[in-house]
Amino acid sequence: MIDRADIRRRIASHSPEEPLKVSAQRAAFEALSEAQAAGAPGSAKAGLLVAYAEEYEAMKAAVDDLSTWGQD
Repeated sequence: MIDRADIRRRIASHSPEEPLKVSAQRAAFEALSEAQAAGAPGSAKAGLLVAYAEEYEAMKAAVDDLSTWGQD
């Protein structure tokens, strides 16, 4: 099972100077490389990519909400 908290932690662990999208891409690539090295089947690797994309979208929405906070 894919641990969503671990995905968020991996994305957030990248450089704060990096755009969120780049951090998510790097984290997904690293996780995919680990899964491939471990011999994970294609369906597991595809699920991993989907999970990273979903967490990126959730994190982006949270950042967007924060960037407009207090402007109403």
